[in-house]
Amino acid sequence: MKLLYGTGNPAKAAAMQNRIAGLGIELISLQDLRAQGVEIPDAPETGNTPLENARQKAHAYYEAFRMPVFSCDSGLYFEDVPEAIQPGVHVRTVNGVYLTDEQMLEHYIGLVKRYGRLTAKYRNAICYVQDEEHVYEAMESDMESEKFWLTDVPPQQHPQRGVSAGQHFPGSRNREIFL
Repeated sequence: MKLLYGTGNPAKAAAMQNRIAGLGIELISLQDLRAQGVEIPDAPETGNTPLENARQKAHAYYEAFRMPVFSCDSGLYFEDVPEAIQPGVHVRTVNGVYLTDEQMLEHYIGLVKRYGRLTAKYRNAICYVQDEEHVYEAMESDMESEKFWLTDVPPQQHPQRGVSAGQHFPGSRNREIFL
């Protein structure tokens, strides 16, 4: 079976190829099609949730290539932060402005300063379009990333942990990212 992975990210395509090895599925990426001279249409990502974006991309690529396709999307969410401030699928876009790396870092440091250490996770979604009549989608809690923290306290000064940024805490699945 041929299956199109609706992503332009070669690292994601390679990782998925490794995950499904041995299942009898020929995974094709957008990059593979582009290398064959196929024009790749722009797929919309105008949704407000990961599932809405995954659905838009999967349907757009199905319409363009008429083959089974799946697309994924994710969004960043913080605990105990008002809904209006949640990045969601707009991790790099704040108030309609696409942020540079430096601006993005400044924005998230500002959130940490305002709310303290942020407990975060990524919510993930997938949409699979087999054909016009068979569409499957999911955005379940068991698809979410492990929780991690954003903090402005340097690891060596952290009052409870004193570990390096990004290192697993003993007995925990959480990670800490020092901004």
